[in-house]
Amino acid sequence: RAALESVKRLNWAPDIIHVHDWHTALIPVYLKSLYRGDPFFTKTHSVLTIHNQAYQGRFSENEFRMTGLSREVFHPEGVEFHTGINFLKGGINFADRITTVSPRYAREIQEPELGEMLDGVLKNRAQVLSGILNGIDPELWNPEKDPLIPYRFSRDNLSGKARCKAELQKLCGLPVRPEVPILGMITRLAEQKGINLVREILPWLLHQDIQLVMLGQGDLSHQEYLARTSLEHLEQLYYSSAFNNPLAHLIEAGADFFLM
Repeated sequence: RAALESVKRLNWAPDIIHVHDWHTALIPVYLKSLYRGDPFFTKTHSVLTIHNQAYQGRFSENEFRMTGLSREVFHPEGVEFHTGINFLKGGINFADRITTVSPRYAREIQEPELGEMLDGVLKNRAQVLSGILNGIDPELWNPEKDPLIPYRFSRDNLSGKARCKAELQKLCGLPVRPEVPILGMITRLAEQKGINLVREILPWLLHQDIQLVMLGQGDLSHQEYLARTSLEHLEQLYYSSAFNNPLAHLIEAGADFFLM
């Protein structure tokens, strides 16, 4: 609501307000209810992007008054969810368009397995739901000019990549063996990201002649497992839970394979 009041004070009427996940998902609700008759927002539309359907912003009915919304939106086609309130559900019901991080995920969240109890709500709005595949910013991740990697390279000259691989091995305390493939993974340690699948095959994987470099935070049980396993396989597995952007770039530059 503060965002909407701010643009009014600035006298800057946005054409589109792009909101992400549950944290900002009440903005479409405000636009279609509290600010419905406000001429300032007559031409303003909203787009909600869902990055992870599992996180929804669920609160009790007692906290509804804190939103400043009218009771007219407290119903199953609004923000009501099992007698409480659900920010993401509100965004889905009131946004003009809904996008998510891939065409496949757009289909998956309309089914019970990954719908997290909102699959029916999304099916009702399927006509305005689109999946747009996540991409990268080529200005930040171009190995020909990335300032965060020690050696540059291109598709036509990969010698710098081999040197990045050696630097990655040194930094991670792994044997510098150019012939051994490095698998890199940068992820949030949550099941939606497939970390459970990695754990299932990790014992088998560590019996192969490979090296694995992993970077990510998340579920403590996954963090503890990877930290413990890395100590048992110092010459094959390196794991760090610290946020480290230069290391993320070096993993991308030096790894032979990327797990995602």
